[in-house]
Amino acid sequence: MKAIIIDDEENARITLSLLIREHAPQINIVGTYSSLQDAHHAILKMKPDVVFLDVQMPGESGLTLWKYFPFPDFDVVFTTAHHQYALQAIRLSALDYLLKPIDIEELSRVVHKLFQVSSKEKINERLSVLEANMASASTISQIVLPTHNSLIVIKLSDIIRCESDSNYTRFFLLGASEYLVSKSLKEYENILPANSFLRIHQSHLINLSYVKKYIKGKIGSVELVDNTVLPVSKERKETLLAMLNSI
Repeated sequence: MKAIIIDDEENARITLSLLIREHAPQINIVGTYSSLQDAHHAILKMKPDVVFLDVQMPGESGLTLWKYFPFPDFDVVFTTAHHQYALQAIRLSALDYLLKPIDIEELSRVVHKLFQVSSKEKINERLSVLEANMASASTISQIVLPTHNSLIVIKLSDIIRCESDSNYTRFFLLGASEYLVSKSLKEYENILPANSFLRIHQSHLINLSYVKKYIKGKIGSVELVDNTVLPVSKERKETLLAMLNSI
């Protein structure tokens, strides 16, 4: 598998190159570049299988990749320094990433995934979602859901609730749409905006905007706009009530 690294920091390019050569020798680094503009012609000429791309570079963000390549025929792995907002945006777009400083186990996980399944499907749409979500903290608005046979782009505001289904998550949307996604509820608890979504039970994560009422009882519950009634765990009751009172 051929790879190109794009990062404005020379030390970052050297470090990632060394880590890949030592811990992922099945990947052949065919070039390292400091900007997308510099890498553009190299990508066209060398046709890499994967591009490791820094998200935030001065002058030109890694998010402009899709403007150079409207329909990329290679996988993309974003690299980013610890920046909670950027990380959330990348996760919501269902793109692979490595957090700087790069952890060897995470590198191995990403490389293993690259060899198991390509992430090129609808990559231009996912890059567009990432760019929109990165524009401003107030505009995070979309998520990409990897279903069994496709990738679905939806608005966060359309999600009523999520339900755990073993190692999968079932999304329930406005308009009665429903999708089964191949990621755990825990993963979505970590990436969906905490000011709008709350895990009220081991099996249930809800959009607080769609709570119709809280029902008191020995075991409290909530009724949502789709008339679903869900239990609320004792541990989450106070948090739920506090967040509802703040809406």
